[in-house]
Amino acid sequence: MQNNEQLLGSMMKDQRLLELMMAMQGIDMPAGGDFASAQAAAEEERFAERNRKDDERRKREAKEREAKKAKMEEMKRDERTEESKLADQLKDEGNALYKAKKFEEAIAKYDEAIRTQPNDLMYLLSYVLCFMFTY
Repeated sequence: MQNNEQLLGSMMKDQRLLELMMAMQGIDMPAGGDFASAQAAAEEERFAERNRKDDERRKREAKEREAKKAKMEEMKRDERTEESKLADQLKDEGNALYKAKKFEEAIAKYDEAIRTQPNDLMYLLSYVLCFMFTY
């Protein structure tokens, strides 16, 4: 192992080998053969490339967040019919009466909601559950 370290150390001192390794990594060696400045320039280039990619990623993520936010806002828009809104309001009133243990009044509200929206089973379910606790 120690022999390999010594061999590697001696190889790194060989200018030709350094130039070959740098060329393989895509690092341009300056005409004067200044290894340190070439390495620093390559590092700066890699750093700038990383920053550019990070900036692009942040911009892309920001656009995705904005698109998602716009989609959520669109979904939040209440596109229910007036009958559905009224039926929901009546069900909410029935729920409040149910919590206050005013079962007869709650049943009346649920019944009115069912008459407003007869195809929505949620109102019928609320009616039945309240009816079960009443009798």
